[in-house]
Amino acid sequence: MVRLETVDGDARPAVVRDASESGVFLLTHGTALEVGDTVELQLVAAEPGEATPRVRGRVVRAKPWEAGDLWRLGLGIRFDGKWSPELVLAALAPPPIPPAEAS
Repeated sequence: MVRLETVDGDARPAVVRDASESGVFLLTHGTALEVGDTVELQLVAAEPGEATPRVRGRVVRAKPWEAGDLWRLGLGIRFDGKWSPELVLAALAPPPIPPAEAS
């Protein structure tokens, strides 16, 4: 899960479907965004008050997503600037699942 925010301050939840060092494809809802719109993505923190990195980018693809009831908009976001794969994946990947305790 990430928080997607537009330059107008409109914020909404989104689910990342695919990520690379140059961008992401995600699903969201709300009003449609246009190709060229600037957005900022922020990982939803696992712990309240936890600081998480922000990644800025531009919409390069926007299409209706018919596969679900909640997530109705598919967006391709290309990151601004150069981002290392490690930074992007650390910022957008889910936290690791702790190992189960032995009984």
